[in-house]
Amino acid sequence: MSNFSETCQKYLHDTGMTKYQFSNTFNLNQTSLQRMLSGTRLPKPDFFAKFCSHLRISPTEKAQLMELYEQERIGKTAYYNRKYIQLILEQFASSNANNNFSIPLANENLHLLSENAASAIHNFLEELINNSNEIPFLYTNLPPDCLGFCRILLKLAEKYHKQFNVYHLFPICQNPAVCDNVNSNLETLLCVISFALTQYEHYHPAFFYCKDSQLQLCGLLYPYYIISKDCVFLLSADFYDFQILYEPCTIAKYHEEFKKYFHMADPFLFVAKTPTEVINFYSQLAKEKQPCSFILESQPCPHSLIYDLDIFKAAAPDTYTSSLETLMHDFREHYHLPVSFHNYFTLDGLLHFVNTGKLSGPYSYLSAFFPVETRKRMLQHFLDVSFKKNRYTMLKNQPLIAKNVYYEVFSDYSFFLCFLNKDQTFLGFYISESSIGESFYDYMESLENSSLAYSHEETRQRIMDLLKTLD
Repeated sequence: MSNFSETCQKYLHDTGMTKYQFSNTFNLNQTSLQRMLSGTRLPKPDFFAKFCSHLRISPTEKAQLMELYEQERIGKTAYYNRKYIQLILEQFASSNANNNFSIPLANENLHLLSENAASAIHNFLEELINNSNEIPFLYTNLPPDCLGFCRILLKLAEKYHKQFNVYHLFPICQNPAVCDNVNSNLETLLCVISFALTQYEHYHPAFFYCKDSQLQLCGLLYPYYIISKDCVFLLSADFYDFQILYEPCTIAKYHEEFKKYFHMADPFLFVAKTPTEVINFYSQLAKEKQPCSFILESQPCPHSLIYDLDIFKAAAPDTYTSSLETLMHDFREHYHLPVSFHNYFTLDGLLHFVNTGKLSGPYSYLSAFFPVETRKRMLQHFLDVSFKKNRYTMLKNQPLIAKNVYYEVFSDYSFFLCFLNKDQTFLGFYISESSIGESFYDYMESLENSSLAYSHEETRQRIMDLLKTLD
């Protein structure tokens, strides 16, 4: 019997009624109640909501019971993944591409350096910087959530205006669903991208698959390392003790072994850092990724609004480059192919476009401005043509997405993220690790029927109301 059914039985028992009395008193179908209590069949949401409304439980207990129901309905792994992804989106929404590094969301598996180890690593790295005229390199297998190491790198970069060339090797869980921590790969993603968002210039993360996302440390002596040109810093499994090796033959062997494993590993993410790089990279993705995708951004996809490409060129004459024109043309052709994509946008993003005539997200780099009459035609085109294809869902105002972020998840479980900060600095990330992409794909797929989304008719009516404001 599931935890959900057992909890339902307990709360029913606390009312002092039998299941038959409860069923008759509150007009609940006796068979459905019996199946729910025995774990034979999960009830429909409306039946469960009615059952909850008649229990004598606190708001906290009710919220916990509803969580158990959702876990039972969609599966425990999907439930925790969706919950964590929503927190990731909120984290990205509150950040900026040039923010200083900040601790990610609460992480029970956070690896904390001891004070002595952190001080020793700082001194070790500082000495490397002072003794090097070139960009020094580091090879390391420290866990991505060892944030003390990241802070030391950023602190030294700020002090000496010099960065290390960091080659980072770490494990990814083959099947997070069977791990103790089902969110382990998503936590890795958050830590790696949080560090990459600091724009640390020379950071090269790579991964290999294992049964668990954590190294099997039982019985291992000094399993973590930071390798430089002439020495190796070894760190114990508890992040407390350390030692430094200087013997040349030993160092050479460490170099040889790390390079061998790093070259066998897969890159964790690809980064594009300029508007041209992002446009060219995404253009290539748009050509290759013919199957369906989910898009999450602030306003509706501009291609769904644009009835004529010339209006885009007229709205942004100074920033409409030839590479962008090629992308727009290619995407326009792609847009009319028999491919499938589902575009999620926010009410705030739509209001911003209607009220200002400007686009949000990475598109705002173009500084495009659409006059009122053009905006009316764009919205009308959206309603009459694009929206009828039923591939658009408007989300309620939630701290889900910032105006400066764009997400696209493809059906091969790879995904693309693009950030644009207030200084017009681009950062585009492409992640092809499939377990992470599958979790994002499931999350995006679930949004349409979630409490965060407006219905198709509600969205249509809201857009019609906005059209009237432009008269």
